[in-house]
Amino acid sequence: MSAGDRLGFEIERFGDRLGVDFLRYNPVVFKMYDRLAVRDSPAIVSALRAHFPGACRVIDVGAGSGAFAAEARRQGLTATAIERSRHGRRLAKRHGIRALHFDLRATPPTTVEGRFDLAYCFEVAEHIPASWPTNSSTSSVNSHRQSLLPPRRQARGGTGHINEQPAGYWTARFAARGYAPKPLSLPTAELSPHWEKTNVLAFREAGSDAPS
Repeated sequence: MSAGDRLGFEIERFGDRLGVDFLRYNPVVFKMYDRLAVRDSPAIVSALRAHFPGACRVIDVGAGSGAFAAEARRQGLTATAIERSRHGRRLAKRHGIRALHFDLRATPPTTVEGRFDLAYCFEVAEHIPASWPTNSSTSSVNSHRQSLLPPRRQARGGTGHINEQPAGYWTARFAARGYAPKPLSLPTAELSPHWEKTNVLAFREAGSDAPS
């Protein structure tokens, strides 16, 4: 880890203690996660295309730096990105992605229109308070047939992780909105260590004609 990355983590931890999101999700940390996303996105997007072959129009919920949305476009998908952090939205511009503002505290949370074949959400759900009415981030985008949600497992810990839950918690939340679990595996051996096979959940709209 570089000195810059260590500084970013120190700022992140300081911001977490103060409860200041601007410091918790600071530009230095965003750049580090962007490097990981650039590294991992080709394999992740290829796996998504293999498991959801009929998904052409996708949305990245909590897109971070936009690296995954950019890779999705490179692989021929129509990708939309939404992100709360302005640091992330600025980085997304470097990838050629115009990430729209996204905030679950707002009504509506974002200004996305149309229907999507797949909504995916990486490293977001565990940051959302359980008390919020819409506490599953992909469920805030109502017009999608399938969802991919890799939440951090219960008791793992992490900066800003205020709602780590077991898989059954998220399965119940999605079931309440009419989604059923869908088998999925990712090439975790090819990815950064934080990608864990047991961390990935996929759901399909019950009764939909979405391709498997």
